[in-house]
Amino acid sequence: MDELKIRRDSNSSAVVNTDLEGLAAYKARRFSKDKMKELETDINSVKQELTDIKNMLQLLIANRG
Repeated sequence: MDELKIRRDSNSSAVVNTDLEGLAAYKARRFSKDKMKELETDINSVKQELTDIKNMLQLLIANRG
């Protein structure tokens, strides 16, 4: 079984997690999730811009005829 990596802070008596590898893994997962969300937002923005361009082109073509 994994050893718990906690200790009690002598000043505040708080229980403190000292698992630095776990913290690094958590931060990497959070960064990855945040980056994925940012990319999703960027893709949706590009899709909307392409839709706007398509609509403008259709309007230009319709007005020429």
